[in-house]
Amino acid sequence: SNNNHMKDKSRHSMKNMMADLYLIDAWRILNPNAKEYTWSDSTGNIRSRLDYFLVSQRLQFPLHECIHRTVISDQPNNRLTDHSAVCLSFKTIRPMRGHGYWKLNNSFLNEDEYKTGIRNLISNFIDENHDLDSKIQFWELLKLYIKEFSMKYGIKRANEKQNKIKDIEYQLSHIDVNDNENKNNLQNELNLLYEQKAEGARVRSRIKWYEYGETSSKYFFKLEEKRQANAAISQLRDNNGIVHENNDQILECAYNFYSDLFTSNNVSIDDVNEYLNSINLTSKKLSNRDSHSCDQMLSITEISQAVKLLKKEKSPGSDGLTAEFYQEFWPYIQDILYQYYLECFNKGELGPSAKLSILSLIYKKSDRDQISNYRPISLTNIDYKILATVFANRLQSVIQKLINHNQSAYVKGRYIG
Repeated sequence: SNNNHMKDKSRHSMKNMMADLYLIDAWRILNPNAKEYTWSDSTGNIRSRLDYFLVSQRLQFPLHECIHRTVISDQPNNRLTDHSAVCLSFKTIRPMRGHGYWKLNNSFLNEDEYKTGIRNLISNFIDENHDLDSKIQFWELLKLYIKEFSMKYGIKRANEKQNKIKDIEYQLSHIDVNDNENKNNLQNELNLLYEQKAEGARVRSRIKWYEYGETSSKYFFKLEEKRQANAAISQLRDNNGIVHENNDQILECAYNFYSDLFTSNNVSIDDVNEYLNSINLTSKKLSNRDSHSCDQMLSITEISQAVKLLKKEKSPGSDGLTAEFYQEFWPYIQDILYQYYLECFNKGELGPSAKLSILSLIYKKSDRDQISNYRPISLTNIDYKILATVFANRLQSVIQKLINHNQSAYVKGRYIG
């Protein structure tokens, strides 16, 4: 009885440890219905599976085979151990990543050459396209020109830096060993270039802080590769339990899942109308003044305030222009964007790129091949976020008058505790 109690306690402790550390039993995952043992006494009458390979849940995809093997001695009738070896092998899965999408390198915003180029581009574009009637088309076209200029600038800049690194490395390899001053100057210049590369990798790897002076670019590049590998989906299981590893099939699995999830079935319009008509709208109603403050035309002042509130180092939308870009060049584009918003407001429709978003699936927990274990987020363009922030600010100013004081969650200034 005591032995059984101890065994149950041990199993319970190990299960808790596995849950806390997100570990899985590799052999059981690969052999869900098998019954084998890794230990037996000398008679073979008492047997148990005492030996495990516990691996991270993130390594479930690459698991290939896990088997038990008897340890053979070169001496007849001589057992080296009463335990079997647990042999685990992995399959190398390197998911094919797509082309991704272009994103502005924010380090360009610290360079005078780039900033001067963008300012000249905007000025020339206004002069050459002043007769373009559609402000929506004007803004969409200007963004394309900015993107094209930025991509070309990035390629030129990368080539120049790479050539500079090669040139310095060549000079260092041929420098006079006694020329310490020139050698130190070249080495400092080279270190600065490597620090810039490391900083780019740090930003892409999403590291929020690091010690000043840390120059291990290899470390940040590895973190960047790891983040990309974790973000990539190498396989998904469909509703029939079939695992797909082809990119097109993975996309189809995701598409089918979210299409079913977000599609309403058998919705009765009569029931919806009956519910809406049953709501008492007289108890909480905005005054004409408050209603006007929400519906009035946009102003440059509130748009500018929204630009200031944009969070930095966030992924942009499909046009690749970051919040930092808008904040840097706001004096030069505010009138253009204002006219764009006014036309959208009057037409009741956003511009083409503002209606696009990039859907990214973020892994949450448990099995990585189950699409339900991913959380979808939409990456929208910054010009859309600015407009959304303006309307959110307007609602925030009147929401206290509409939401009952008993509703404490998700209302600014109210405490849920």
